[in-house]
Order: sequence, then structure tokens, then C-alpha cells
Amino acid sequence: MLNSETQKDLRHNLTVNVTESAFFGLATGFASYITIIPLFVSGFTHSALLIGLIPAIPRLGWQLPQLLTAERIARLQYYKPTVMWLTIHQRFPFFGLALVALLQLQLNSQILLYLTFAILIWQGLGGGLSATAWQSMVGKIIPPGRLGIFTVLYRRRLI
Repeated sequence: MLNSETQKDLRHNLTVNVTESAFFGLATGFASYITIIPLFVSGFTHSALLIGLIPAIPRLGWQLPQLLTAERIARLQYYKPTVMWLTIHQRFPFFGLALVALLQLQLNSQILLYLTFAILIWQGLGGGLSATAWQSMVGKIIPPGRLGIFTVLYRRRLI
């Protein structure tokens, strides 16, 4: 049975999380680690190692920080302030990638590679730093009976 506060805020929490996830899904579509970023980087280098490294960066960045932050996040009473502060480090790099793309004609290939990989690493680590707090917050604000639906929609990027 849901407590009255969780029930009262459920519609708002679902709407906010659906909207946020939709915009994040849109952004990751424009900056796909599987197709778009490797294609962009292939214009500056022919190194298969560098191009192949691109999809590994967000995976490692997502998982490694969670191992280091889980204990601290578990002690938090409120997750939202931490999520809001740390999520900036996952979202803001999209602007950095756009800026690199806009400056590609003014900068040499080496600088473009350094900037692109620095931004990808920043974004990957930012995602991992915010992941545990975000997942804990979602587990707290979305009731267990609705969590399965939320997870399915999130994975399909419908929310």
C-alpha cells in the first residue's frame, strides 16, 4: 500500500522523470556512442583503436564510479540534491560536444581529438557519479508496483 505522500506525488514524479528521460534520449540520439561520435572522430583519425574505444568510455564511466560512491550514497537521507548536482556532469558535456563540432574547422585534428575524448570521459564519469543516487531516488519515488512499467519505458526511451 502506498503512503499518502507517495501517492499524491506519483503523477508529478512520473511526469518529470518521463520528460527528463525523453530529452536525455533525444540528446543521446544526436550524440550516439555507437554511430555518430565514432563517425565524427573518424574524420580526424584513422586509428581503429581510438574509434573503437569510444563505446567503451561511457560503459566504464557508468560502472566504475558507482563502485566508489555506493557506500556514501547509501547513507544519504535525500537523493534529489545529489542527483541535481551530479547530473550536470552527465548533461552539460552535450554542449561541449556541440561546441567541438562547431569549432572543427578552426582547430587542428589533434586538439579536436583531445577535446572530444576529454568531454566523453567527463560525460561517462558524470553518468556514473550520478547513477547510484538517481537509481536510489527513482526507487524511492516510484512505487514498486509501478517500477517495472517505468523501467520498461525508460529502457525503450519512451520516457
